[in-house]
Amino acid sequence: MRGHSTHTKESPVYPGRFNAYRGEIDQAFDWLDRAYDNRDNGLPNAGVTPLLVNLHDNPRWVPFLDKMGLPH
Repeated sequence: MRGHSTHTKESPVYPGRFNAYRGEIDQAFDWLDRAYDNRDNGLPNAGVTPLLVNLHDNPRWVPFLDKMGLPH
C-alpha cells in the first residue's frame, strides 16, 4: 500500500484509521484485523478514535469491539 509503508511495519492501526476516515471501509477493517493479529497497542482506543467513526454503522464494528473486549 503506497504511502503507508513506514507505519505498516510498526503499527497497522494507522492505515486502518486513514482508510476509515476516507470511507474505505473494507480496507479499514483489513488493517484493523492485522492490527488485532499483531496485538497493536493502538487498538484499545478504537472505540473512541474519531478517525474510525465511519465504521460505527457497519455491521462488522460491534463484533470487532467485542473481539477486543471493548465497550460499545
